[in-house]
Amino acid sequence: MARLPDTVLLEVRDEGKGISPEKLVDIRSQGSGVGIQGMRERVRQFRGQMEVASSGAGTKISVILPTPASDPSRDQALTRPLPTAT
Repeated sequence: MARLPDTVLLEVRDEGKGISPEKLVDIRSQGSGVGIQGMRERVRQFRGQMEVASSGAGTKISVILPTPASDPSRDQALTRPLPTAT
């Protein structure tokens, strides 16, 4: 996960057997994969983009989400350390 000035990038990978080329085409055309469709819809709600790539070495899902315009007071609140539990 990385945050750039105007986007957040998220990448999840595994080192499994991958997705067959036929199934990957179906997933990319949004014709299959209920879990993938759900993720794609959530990413769309935030005006983001999602890509699924796969090979015999595993699968990678990449998400790019735009971040809202910066608000210094909000940013400062987000960077404050969280209190520790006692």
